[in-house]
Amino acid sequence: MTGMLGHPVAENPLDRMLNTVDAYYGLTWQFWKNDIASEQDLALAIAAPMPLGYSGMAITVLYKVAVIPLLVVVGGTDVQAIGAPNYITFEAGRLIGHNDGKGGVKAIEKVTPLRGQRVVMLGAGGAGRAMTVEIAWTGAAHVTLITRRES
Repeated sequence: MTGMLGHPVAENPLDRMLNTVDAYYGLTWQFWKNDIASEQDLALAIAAPMPLGYSGMAITVLYKVAVIPLLVVVGGTDVQAIGAPNYITFEAGRLIGHNDGKGGVKAIEKVTPLRGQRVVMLGAGGAGRAMTVEIAWTGAAHVTLITRRES
């Protein structure tokens, strides 16, 4: 099983997307949304999926930064550079933070190489930051990040 920890989660389509992909590939996995109302509840909920057999959990925007001190392992340099994981895995009783920016970059590079390119990234949420860092690390000549907030 996999799932999501966040608030609000009702409108998030990730469960439908991943359950469809799992079914297509014949996987018997299920994705469950978990609405966690506060950071205090996050601290209680973060390790609860581990003994229930979950492989990992996506973390929504509200809790991507708040989850960092709750992890046993922050993850790779991508998580450290961004300051927030997009998902966590449960490995040998440890909570490990990860990001999914690499997958987005791989998809783009199937169409066009990013090295030496000028790139515009729309959005600075967790996924946007992950993608921006990975795009910069591929050797893009310049990255412009556009967000709807000034901070």
